[in-house]
Amino acid sequence: MRINNEKISSLQFLMILCGSVIGVSILDFPRIAMEQVGSDSWVLILIGTIIMYLVGICIFKVLDKYKGHNFFQILSAILSKPLSVVICILFSLHLMFMSAIQIRIFTEVTREYLLYNTPSEVIIISMLLTIIFLIRNGIEVIGRMAQITFPVVSVLILILLIPVIKEMDITNILPVLHTPIETIVKAIPSAIFVFAGIEVTFLLSYFVVDKDRLRKKYNISLLIIGCIYLIILVFTISRFGIMEGKRIIWPVLELFKTIDIPGSFIENVEILMISIWIVAVFISASVWYYGAMRLIRLIWHEKGAKYLLVPIGAVIYILANYFRNVSEIMDILNKYLMTVGMFFVIGLPVILIIGDSIKKRGGSSHD
Repeated sequence: MRINNEKISSLQFLMILCGSVIGVSILDFPRIAMEQVGSDSWVLILIGTIIMYLVGICIFKVLDKYKGHNFFQILSAILSKPLSVVICILFSLHLMFMSAIQIRIFTEVTREYLLYNTPSEVIIISMLLTIIFLIRNGIEVIGRMAQITFPVVSVLILILLIPVIKEMDITNILPVLHTPIETIVKAIPSAIFVFAGIEVTFLLSYFVVDKDRLRKKYNISLLIIGCIYLIILVFTISRFGIMEGKRIIWPVLELFKTIDIPGSFIENVEILMISIWIVAVFISASVWYYGAMRLIRLIWHEKGAKYLLVPIGAVIYILANYFRNVSEIMDILNKYLMTVGMFFVIGLPVILIIGDSIKKRGGSSHD
């Protein structure tokens, strides 16, 4: 049987999207949310989901009109070819940076909980080589992996949370809706960053076979992501409270560290959680790595460009090694997502829908 490794199903699209987003900030989002809006952190999840739904409307209006076109062709049709080249290069760099951040955070967590004395460089290179081995076979392999692993990861997380229920203090999430409106408005960027990774929708949609189901799968993925984040958030706040939760760097890992499974047939549950999280990181970092390579291929109109894998890996390695510690990573990541990240997650879809509208009024055709 001939395998077409450049096609994925709409279900695989959903799984990749969920894996890409959840792998980014699931470990530290509860702390960031608690720092900004306290017990109303759940409001940020709700706001982020609604904003991403509206962004999805923009994305799929463009995709419906330019069905069958790749991302570069869509940009060229709406914004002109020179501008599309610039945006593709910047988008590719953005994906490399996000992949590097993810791999570096993975390295820091791994060194803190698993491989205490292993040099960061060894962990980063091992991760990069594993990703290269995966994505060299195309998006179809990534889709199959996400389809197998994401449901398992999600179910395991929910099962592992069950023992925490008896230790929850639900009063920690009270009072509800006491945060001033202006404070919630200032925290909206954090709500959007929960969904960082969703910008790969433009790239992934081109590979989906059953495109008529894309919009529905996108909305379902938002619902799944929102529910998982909400559950994790409620459990974390209920277990630690606001004051203690704000002081913990990785509150989700600490949450699993407190789990005591009856019968003690499993020890060190946080290690099991890290193992599960590694799978999520692997999916998201792989998708961004592949997306960066794909964008460069679109600019060069190259069909086979596996030789790009190693140079892109070298760039990601340099970026991942740039940071000195976790504090610096978080500081730079927040500033980056406030500016560049915001452009690719929200700004670009809005620009494309406005640009297409202006072009339509001008009477020109994308053909």
